[in-house]
Amino acid sequence: MDKAIDDAQQTPEGRARIALAITIGQWPAWGGKGEAPVAKPDPTDVEALQNSMYQSIVRLIPMKGTGGTTMLELAAPGQLKSNLGVDYRESYQNGVKLYKNAVEALYQSSPVSLTDDLAAINAFERISADPEAIKWWSAQGELILVSLKCPCCA
Repeated sequence: MDKAIDDAQQTPEGRARIALAITIGQWPAWGGKGEAPVAKPDPTDVEALQNSMYQSIVRLIPMKGTGGTTMLELAAPGQLKSNLGVDYRESYQNGVKLYKNAVEALYQSSPVSLTDDLAAINAFERISADPEAIKWWSAQGELILVSLKCPCCA
């Protein structure tokens, strides 16, 4: 996955899509445990903010097998995540305003359409939680359902 993200960072459309993923997922664009990979950018500097978003994806956001809900899914049988009913356009609209400003500027500088990409993301096949995983967590006294924010993280 690192190569795909690194390759995306090399193109205008890739940089726009990285910023879109961070915005839809409502993930932080900098910071984290310990020393941040880059200093907090000026959130009005589109290029600096996007570079920080890229750094966050490759260095701060847990990838499959390294954290997040993976440890929960490994503790119980089956898929715990679900994105049934998630509207990614709405997730984008609820994103940080300065992030959305950067996304829109990056898309204007790229050969792809934000509207088309949001439609494509919303058209991805949906993933449902495994009833056995829900049952297992319910038996533990807690029901934990996590909505996917990005189809590529499934």
